[in-house]
Amino acid sequence: MLGAHIACRLQMEGYEVTCIHHKSSKALFENISKSYSISASAFSWVQADILDMDTLLPVFSGMDVVVHCAALVSYRKQDSDLLYETNVSGTRNCCNAAWKVRVSQFVYMSSIAALGKDVHSDFITEETPWVDSSRLTEYSKTKYYAELEVWRIAEEGLPVSILNPGVVIGAGDGKSGSNAIFGQVAKGLRFYPIGTTGFVGIEDVAMAALSVIKNSITGNRYLLVSENLTYKELLMEVAKCMGKPAPKIRLGGVLLFVSTLIAKACEMLSIPFPFPSQGLVSTSASFKYKNSNPLLLPDFQYTPVQKSVQTAVSGLKGLA
Repeated sequence: MLGAHIACRLQMEGYEVTCIHHKSSKALFENISKSYSISASAFSWVQADILDMDTLLPVFSGMDVVVHCAALVSYRKQDSDLLYETNVSGTRNCCNAAWKVRVSQFVYMSSIAALGKDVHSDFITEETPWVDSSRLTEYSKTKYYAELEVWRIAEEGLPVSILNPGVVIGAGDGKSGSNAIFGQVAKGLRFYPIGTTGFVGIEDVAMAALSVIKNSITGNRYLLVSENLTYKELLMEVAKCMGKPAPKIRLGGVLLFVSTLIAKACEMLSIPFPFPSQGLVSTSASFKYKNSNPLLLPDFQYTPVQKSVQTAVSGLKGLA
């Protein structure tokens, strides 16, 4: 989803964009590109696998910039191995291939999940130190370890940039990653998590990616968050825009404790349960974010989350 928006933004600026796809339909990309009034045929398409570096080398060869967006977002215990394989090994292969063919810049799309979590600070920044904890999700760990791969290759001389967007709000499929929020509300979500986190519009992330490429900004990581909101505030806005009932049951206290126990038991017994245990724990935490390394884009202002939600809902209607 995010890669499609970045590709469209780059194409609009006159860049020649080659997109990698892996044994999957390009239907979602085509629908997103239509929202930019761009045909998918305006891009070059190649099939490659980030888990196979040999397929990446001929694709990266001759490229000036590589933007690595491919990742798995999951809080399901059974996806743990796949998370490490996709997010860590896949990133390692991309880094090594980019270094081997000597691209001019490697841009890695990370996440606020890869940032340290300091419960004693008012805000988390790019400089907040990472401390391993049993409360961290496997997804968070894999994004952090993936960043280590990027910094490793930077030490070898590859110019790199890392972007750490908050929970991304934008047009997509309504099913995967953060876009699943819209699908859940559409089905009549009754519960809301008690936590707080940072959110950002997908168009803002695409503009940030364009900026680091256009201005050859390398050697740092940049936190991208428009607003810090509670999940309740976000879900109420999503429900309002979709014309659906807002969730009314607070998923905290005893209900959260019991739900987490049931989720863990179901995971051990391989029984389906609607909420992954790690997801329950993650969304019950409250963290606020503030960037300490601003991109200093001229006249740039973050899009209010309310407007990003409205745009996303309109996009979802277009995908229906």
